[in-house]
Amino acid sequence: MQHGENAKVELLQRVPFFAGLSVAELDAVATAAEESTVPSGETLLSEATPAGDVVVFLDGAAAIEKDGETIGTIGPGDVVGEIGVVMRMRRTATVTTTMPSHLLVIEADAFRSLLDLIPALAKGAWKATNARLEP
Repeated sequence: MQHGENAKVELLQRVPFFAGLSVAELDAVATAAEESTVPSGETLLSEATPAGDVVVFLDGAAAIEKDGETIGTIGPGDVVGEIGVVMRMRRTATVTTTMPSHLLVIEADAFRSLLDLIPALAKGAWKATNARLEP
């Protein structure tokens, strides 16, 4: 089901990654995000490929694999793909849905523009990236 911008803002308010953003800032994120529904077994990100999108899970689940080994799972409220986009590096893991999933997808250039426009988002993105890259 596709939502209007106001509904997307409400969905984004439930995602911890976007905590602390104003309604106007969330509206900018919502405008940049495209809704998508994907089936189980869909590879969203592939390890070692160039970064392309940031993916926000609204509903569903996925497995995270590194070097062919499952290292975790994600679900509603989780964000993936931001490391490659923020750091301008190749993907650090493969993410494959394990059930049908409802997503918001933000193209890399649009996400970088949002980081430039919204200091709180940039701060949160760098914090999340650093936390995930720490051993």
